[in-house]
Amino acid sequence: EFFGEMALIDNKLRSAKVQVIEDATLGFLSRKKFDRIISKMDKTSFKFMSAICYTFFNHIRRLDESYAQAKSLFKNSLIQI
Repeated sequence: EFFGEMALIDNKLRSAKVQVIEDATLGFLSRKKFDRIISKMDKTSFKFMSAICYTFFNHIRRLDESYAQAKSLFKNSLIQI
């Protein structure tokens, strides 16, 4: 899993927090190292970017599902009034 990956792309601060629920090994990648990896344009950089894109896709999909649920609940509550 990734977290904080959006800051590597747009270089903006985030306020999200992460809490592990079981033992975990964490790693940190600075913006400078990220830029170096990506600039190589080799197999590793493409795999890394693919993983980040996949993470973005999952975030968007979950947000879309949450939006659809909230919209449905809102519509249903209006009908009951």
